[in-house]
Amino acid sequence: MRGAGEVIGNVDPTVPPPPPKNGGCGVVGTLLMVAVAVVVSVYTAGALSGVATGFTQTMAAGLSAMTGELGLTGIAAAAAGAAAGSVASQLVGMATGNVDKFSWKAVGQSALAAGITAGVGSAITSAVAEGGFMADSAIAPALRAKGATTAIVRAGMGSAVSQAIQGKWSWREVGASTVAGGAGYYAGEAVGRVMQGLDANAVKIAASTGAAVAGSWARSQVMGYSSAETRARLSQAFISGLGQGIGTAISESFASGSRQKPAPTFAQDAAASRSLGFRLPWDLLSIALRPKRDGCGTTRWAPLRIRWQAVWTGLEAASTRSSMVMVERWTRRCLPWARLLCHSVA
Repeated sequence: MRGAGEVIGNVDPTVPPPPPKNGGCGVVGTLLMVAVAVVVSVYTAGALSGVATGFTQTMAAGLSAMTGELGLTGIAAAAAGAAAGSVASQLVGMATGNVDKFSWKAVGQSALAAGITAGVGSAITSAVAEGGFMADSAIAPALRAKGATTAIVRAGMGSAVSQAIQGKWSWREVGASTVAGGAGYYAGEAVGRVMQGLDANAVKIAASTGAAVAGSWARSQVMGYSSAETRARLSQAFISGLGQGIGTAISESFASGSRQKPAPTFAQDAAASRSLGFRLPWDLLSIALRPKRDGCGTTRWAPLRIRWQAVWTGLEAASTRSSMVMVERWTRRCLPWARLLCHSVA
């Protein structure tokens, strides 16, 4: 299991998700946006990495690319994947009423953040590898273990690189990110130990949520934010961490299938999809671009239910059976509660 926040990077995002709008899906819509962003980002990064041959292997490659394990190619794939994830997330937000209009600036910011995260991860991996300039240093074993030390260094370096690219500098920002990285890591680990023995996906989601909240609180203390701003950031971090945890759990569940049995190739995926008359990107776009703006009412969720049935049908033909068992389990557990909550906040 990857550490909490490892795929998405900084536990206190520089670019927060848009605040919920009145009449939209509120918290549920925001959670859906974040989860979709993670899954689409990982899949796209894996597809562009050039090392995957099937759906589950693509998800596994995407996770590696987002954490900087695939070198320069992986960095570019991670940036492109994050851009695609931002596009998908905003389209979902437009469908649920959480986003008013599409923002290319947000797409660029997401790509930059993911590229920095993957680049820092790749730099650390190369530095402590055999023959690297830090291979024999005292800190090398800790960095190779990818534990707390790695989380702290990644967060600090990520903040430094981001500021350098933007042409500004603040030691407090670097320090806050470093402290947040350590606090988030230890909080995620603590939650994992407390929930040891429970459902693995539930543990991942809870650890991601705990890491995000702890990291946001630590950052707020270092930056000296007011109580009101700290509370707002903690609320935002909770929603973001929960959504990221759901997205990461889904991605890793798909990726785990590649280690259990051979995955179908992209050609087989495409052939299976065409045989069913299924075109996933266009189905999702038709959902997002529907003209009615009625929040999360019946008229909006009715077409979503119809379209999702097509999505599950296509995935069943294109994915391994183990992945589909996971999808069915998640669907049965989550959709009834999501619909109930969505109607209650609409």
